[in-house]
Amino acid sequence: MMTRPTGVRAHVRALFQFLVRVLRFLFILGLVMLPTPLVLVLAAIVDPHRRNLPAEVLRKK
Repeated sequence: MMTRPTGVRAHVRALFQFLVRVLRFLFILGLVMLPTPLVLVLAAIVDPHRRNLPAEVLRKK
């Protein structure tokens, strides 16, 4: 059986924890940054379909 140098398991565990933290940071960053492009796309889609009606027209209905 091959023996491992001391500290390899701790090093691998620290690397794994670092990767988990990086992935968690990227996930949170994605959640924060995602709505901005979606709002722009929705505004571009909805804007031509909006009707700016005068208040008098709305009162007659």
